[in-house]
Amino acid sequence: MGLGTRYLRRLLGVTVLAVATLTFATTTNASAAALPILHSGMTGTGQEAHQCTVIGNDGTTEGVVCIDILTGVYESNSGPGTYAKDQAEVFCQNMNTNQPVQCANALVTFGLYNAAGGANSGTYECGHSYGPCSGGRNYYTNTTFDYPWSSWSDSNCAANVSGPTSVWAVAFGSNDNTVIELPGSDKYVSLTSGNDGTNESSGHYFICP
Repeated sequence: MGLGTRYLRRLLGVTVLAVATLTFATTTNASAAALPILHSGMTGTGQEAHQCTVIGNDGTTEGVVCIDILTGVYESNSGPGTYAKDQAEVFCQNMNTNQPVQCANALVTFGLYNAAGGANSGTYECGHSYGPCSGGRNYYTNTTFDYPWSSWSDSNCAANVSGPTSVWAVAFGSNDNTVIELPGSDKYVSLTSGNDGTNESSGHYFICP
């Protein structure tokens, strides 16, 4: 059976109007010097942030959710720049071998945010009516922030903890926002406790060239 009408959501973008509605007070109020930096490098892909949590198991298989910030360099008609984008990973793995196995169903809600008010989240799902999940990790991206080098350089990208280059990604828990159906047992496990309350966060970073 599928996850029911509560879960019949895919590629749904939900704009969050104010970062202040989210519960990140501890990290948001950190001093600028306290934030680590993710560098895009000058070509190709750059550094990334990566956090994972096991959300439950059935004694044989466990469900895992990861949330990432990826960086890299883009080219445009107005010149190059640095990008930051979110990435969620959801997968199942054997508890004894840590080898991935195909989830029966997986749903994840996640988003990318910056301290200047940039915010967007979405929900993605695989399994059942959405088509089979991958036998390995299921990767989803939702939002990209661009930082043109004409405006942002090493001299100012890490200067303001309340500015647009202060970025974090979140996988949302509670309220069935992130749920995995384990194979075989068909047990549902949910993200209810992460490194940021009920959520799993990448942590806060400055995005720099």
